[in-house]
Amino acid sequence: MKNKTGKITKILVPVDFSECSKNALEVAGSLVRKLGSSLVVFHAYHVPVPAQQYGSAPLHYDIGDLYAEESDKLKIFVRNTKGLHDIPIEKHVSPSFAHDGILSKVENEDVDLIVMGTTGASGLKDVFIGSITYGIIRESKVPVLSIPPNTTLESGIERVAFGVDCKTIENEACLKPIIALAEAFDADTHIIHVSDKRSLNINQSCVVRDLNAKMLKLHPSFHFEVNSSVEEGLENYVDKNNIDILVLLPRHHNMITRILQKGNTRKVASKGEIPMLTLIGG
Repeated sequence: MKNKTGKITKILVPVDFSECSKNALEVAGSLVRKLGSSLVVFHAYHVPVPAQQYGSAPLHYDIGDLYAEESDKLKIFVRNTKGLHDIPIEKHVSPSFAHDGILSKVENEDVDLIVMGTTGASGLKDVFIGSITYGIIRESKVPVLSIPPNTTLESGIERVAFGVDCKTIENEACLKPIIALAEAFDADTHIIHVSDKRSLNINQSCVVRDLNAKMLKLHPSFHFEVNSSVEEGLENYVDKNNIDILVLLPRHHNMITRILQKGNTRKVASKGEIPMLTLIGG
């Protein structure tokens, strides 16, 4: 988070006009209402470069007309997304690749949080598939909340799970997003450590005590999940405890990739897959 207050003051939602990105926008609307944040919706589009046939004149596109067309599409998309009618929204379009455009917008708009879908439109245009979401998570300087299809926060956030590796968190500021979300929704905060060992060593115990102190205002509870697979252990805990958001501090991005590929941790008939918040720094 760029601001020093610890609050999430500006949320960016990249959209590609898919149902998943519309769903992510709806979730962002729920967050904006609770957090009092401002909302920026961003759409990146490509300028077509048609192939020139032998002996024929090249086709030309009016860049201004294309920009106006994409801007109109974005306005309609936002207007048709439920739950946004009384929320002030900044709408931006840019002729760029999604990945580059998103990161540039984060920098230029002083964004504190990106909310984006994990899947997107199909076809030849730039889409929000897991690889793009992962690329943003890996390179973004602000936290990313990835939203699986059909996710909703209409009933709020009751339980947040923070998966930790019991290594020292040097930068306390990286915890501000989870603190801001848990406080705003008055959510129970679970700190969960997954290991194939059944107890913590002395250093790990010290890290847990330090983390509890840093998150004291949330009154977090610590939980231990015995499993040789971190991803499987997190899935089991999330499933057993009806967690609404999984929070991770990705020291090893390969684990984030595996979780995204497995469908963002779980599928439960009553609630669907759950969002994942990836923190920055630490």
